[in-house]
Amino acid sequence: MSILYDENSQVIGSINIIRDLREWRKAQQRLEELSIRDTLTGLYNRNFFEEEMQRLSDCGHHPLGIIVCDLDGLKFINDTLGHQTGDRMLINAAEILRRNFRSSEIMARIGGDEFAVLLAETDKEMIEQIMQRLRQAVQDYNNANPVLPVSLSFGHAISEGTTSDMHDLFREADNRMYREKIQQKESPRSSIVEFLTSSMQARDFDTEGHCDRLQELATTLARSMGLSQDFIDDLSLLARFHDLGKVGISDQILFKPGPLTNEERQQMNQHCEIGHRIASSVPDLEPIADYILKHHERWDGRGYPLGLSGRDIPLASRILAIVDAYEAMTSNRPYRKAMTREEAIADLKRCAGTQFDPELVEKFISLLQASDNDFH
Repeated sequence: MSILYDENSQVIGSINIIRDLREWRKAQQRLEELSIRDTLTGLYNRNFFEEEMQRLSDCGHHPLGIIVCDLDGLKFINDTLGHQTGDRMLINAAEILRRNFRSSEIMARIGGDEFAVLLAETDKEMIEQIMQRLRQAVQDYNNANPVLPVSLSFGHAISEGTTSDMHDLFREADNRMYREKIQQKESPRSSIVEFLTSSMQARDFDTEGHCDRLQELATTLARSMGLSQDFIDDLSLLARFHDLGKVGISDQILFKPGPLTNEERQQMNQHCEIGHRIASSVPDLEPIADYILKHHERWDGRGYPLGLSGRDIPLASRILAIVDAYEAMTSNRPYRKAMTREEAIADLKRCAGTQFDPELVEKFISLLQASDNDFH
């Protein structure tokens, strides 16, 4: 600390030079850290990784190993559930790597969905053990976190002798990683649908068999109308995945105990468009994407998101709207007891011609009255 005096040698202040220098050094260290780190995951960035590849090669730390891994399905997640969910998956993947390597080893995020690890003075047996450990770590993580599982494809390469072209070594590991991605046993389509199903179940969208009852009610009505098996199959899929878009709605809104604000209601209503976007990206669900988009439209045109009316609303969406309302009314909810069948039928009649297709309501009620057990 430096003391300041006036011309009469009187103390007028001080400058805390030591403290300022320490703060400056901390700021410099922070800037240096930011220049070599990926800001999202905290791993090293690509520039630093490439510099370290060259340094280790020049310093003779042979044999050298490289592991490359790719986060499968990131683009799909970003396009459907949003970049916030995709970022969470990247952070989780980075954490898996961090737990399975020493801090002294160079772990980097080298691209949007790609990671790499540099290993000095390793050998084939060691790297194969590491690969086995990594795959087990991914499996363990997914068992513990079924809502947002991580899928990683791996590739590795080991240098031979005391010299090697590190870029050739990287290409070898990268090529192996892509071969593994192609040769994976599970169909990407099946994996995506399984992931979406588990995400919905984990967030209680299928409370006490709601979707099973919807499928039975909807398909029974469709069969009574003489509709084709292809239509019935799509309708059954719609009953299972109509609320798919809610995986993109925040828990704060989705599970709010009280009434939603206007802004929250607008966000909740976006689940139709989110569901449409997701289903359009998945081959197995693409045929029902349009039905998902329009399953909250109303016969009188006062629904959302498009304000369609009458027969402009797809038949599958009109059927689902009726059976979904009936199933909801006749099921217990945390905020109310279930209605009787007669009360629910009366409510359907009241809303026929406004909320619901009146002809479909009439057909559905006839089926209910002819059955002793609501088909289930």
